[in-house]
Amino acid sequence: MNRIKVTLIVLLSTVLLPAGAPAQNHSTFTLREKVGQLLIFPTAAIPEAGGIILFSKSFEGLKSIDDVRTMVDGLQKGRKIPLFASIDQEGGVVQRLYEQHGFTKIPHAFFAGETNSFHLVQQLYSILASELRAAGINLNFAPTVDIHNSNSPIIGHYKRAFSASHKQVAHMAHAAVEAHLKHKIIPTLKHFPGHGHAWADSHLGHTPLERTEPELFRDDLHPFHYIYRESSGPFAIMTSHLTLPQIPMAGSAPTSLNPYIIKNWLRKRMGFNGLIISDSMDMKAIADEHSPEEAAILGILAGNDSIIMGHMSLEEQSELITNITKEALSNPQLKQRIENSFRRVIEYKNYFAIAKTNTSVSSSMPPSTMNTEEKVQTVKHVLSQSSCPLTYEQLSLDRVKIGE
Repeated sequence: MNRIKVTLIVLLSTVLLPAGAPAQNHSTFTLREKVGQLLIFPTAAIPEAGGIILFSKSFEGLKSIDDVRTMVDGLQKGRKIPLFASIDQEGGVVQRLYEQHGFTKIPHAFFAGETNSFHLVQQLYSILASELRAAGINLNFAPTVDIHNSNSPIIGHYKRAFSASHKQVAHMAHAAVEAHLKHKIIPTLKHFPGHGHAWADSHLGHTPLERTEPELFRDDLHPFHYIYRESSGPFAIMTSHLTLPQIPMAGSAPTSLNPYIIKNWLRKRMGFNGLIISDSMDMKAIADEHSPEEAAILGILAGNDSIIMGHMSLEEQSELITNITKEALSNPQLKQRIENSFRRVIEYKNYFAIAKTNTSVSSSMPPSTMNTEEKVQTVKHVLSQSSCPLTYEQLSLDRVKIGE
């Protein structure tokens, strides 16, 4: 039995309390509070929220990692259960925290993958993860473990994947995962079951993945399996909004709402018993077909533990939790899924000690280590070992606000 399976079995059999948290058991939480813990909302989130997702606009006016940490600590303050403070900080075009916030520029995953060096890629993502940790962020929606294909408008075009080789993706993404775990950041493998060979963008609408089951299990799913076997600790997996026309048993539901794919493939065939997070349910591939309430309920029933709702007002958040709670009271299957996912959310928060919300930047990482010349030289070394046409100084020029 491999290390991550042992770790997760321990997690799923024992509910520990995070350091500094008051002693509580699951019976002390209302159903509404449990529902809230399954939802990740924008920066302005209601008290029941399980997490927040931070976008570039969340950091407007902030000028240092210290500023970011103060802001995140303020969002955590007074919470009965600490938040998942989450972000898309992949490197390359997908970064929410920039050099003006005191963060080191990180190149695209594709160029990191070209180094073919586990050690160098681990060093690179240790820079990223250590800075997230210092800023109070505990959940990163990275690394991307999709397979590079230049025809992909949202993955290949922006060089978000490590390689066109599924084995190379697995090897390099594993290095990134270990770097995150070293700094107590939850890494998230995305976008299950693999977005690299989809020729559309699920942010914009319906996105079919024309891959057969043998192709998916041979190539696209290989990085997920490999990291599950080799990782030294727990990680999360993000489900995509892809449909699978070549898989008759999957039907027409997108992966994020598809119990056949999540429960059969991810839970049973792969054996993954960790945290499953949906991609944002306000992407058009979902929002064009379902209301937020429908999407959230279907997503929970399908097997997701956390549902991202990236753009909702406080009133809409409260209404969503109310409606899911009401539905669960008359739907035993939904209520049981909420209980199971609530337990898994709490276990991850405990394992990663997401409770110390008043730790200053200086105590978690001295300011003198931030964005040092040594870090910049590491990034420049990665660039020198790749085909990247950009210098370190130019890395921010091609950023795009994907998903914002």
